[in-house]
Amino acid sequence: MYIFCSYLSKANSQFLNDKLLSFPTFIRSIIEKYSIDLDRNARILSKLLLLKGLSDLFPNEKIDLELLQTTGKPIYKNLPIHFTSSHSQDLVVVAFSRTQEIGIDIEFKKDLDIEILKDFLHLQEQKVLQKSKSKSELFYSLWTKKEALLKTSGTGINTDFKTIDCSKIETNFDGQKYFFNEILLDDNYICFISSREKVIKIDCKEIIF
Repeated sequence: MYIFCSYLSKANSQFLNDKLLSFPTFIRSIIEKYSIDLDRNARILSKLLLLKGLSDLFPNEKIDLELLQTTGKPIYKNLPIHFTSSHSQDLVVVAFSRTQEIGIDIEFKKDLDIEILKDFLHLQEQKVLQKSKSKSELFYSLWTKKEALLKTSGTGINTDFKTIDCSKIETNFDGQKYFFNEILLDDNYICFISSREKVIKIDCKEIIF
């Protein structure tokens, strides 16, 4: 499994705008709907990381975003690869797997009102959270696991988060077992990747554009 990450603060804004103009019309039209620079640039950077990852993993193939399917769960036509992306604040991540469906989520850590947010958690998760001395950190771990799992399953965000127990490193959801791996990219972020099989090796690489 491979993870490519990049910081928005290290990217050249003019470079990102120029790259956006080179994207296929159907992708550019989606990105241009975001009026906030941070959101728009994060999506540009995500596509650039996707291109970089596919080019590295398939050096003999001509990689073209025209082959990217954006409706439903994103896929790249004609290549045996699974990928998933996420961004939060300054950091963008894209993960790839040659063998299985995966999902990734990253969240920037900030102060939370745990008493309000705990109602979104499974009862078992609430019990674990109650005993924790680092409640905010644990909540972010639980939340990113849930987001990653739903990306892996393709179920979508309409799923009731309270029905998913992510208090351990594996869980059962919709008749399928899922495994979690924490990705240590930056002390200011929590990042988890979800997969249907245990992952032995994860290679991480920071890319600067």
